Amino acid sequence: MADVKKNIESVQGADVYPAAQQMLVYQGKVLKDDTTLDENKVSESSFFVVMLSKVSVFGFVAHFNDEGKVF
Repeated sequence: MADVKKNIESVQGADVYPAAQQMLVYQGKVLKDDTTLDENKVSESSFFVVMLSKVSVFGFVAHFNDEGKVF
């Protein structure tokens, strides 16, 4: 999924969709960077949501568990 994020960044622009801030969501789950489209069963006709995490001046970082939920 890291390669997918880099591709989105390349096509859409690093100033608009920086890979480091992207979260890819498919069927309600945040996809992990070290997985592939095949491993996540994302087919060519499927779609996923691209969300961007905000960069905080206060240093807050959202952490996600294995189910893609913030903790």
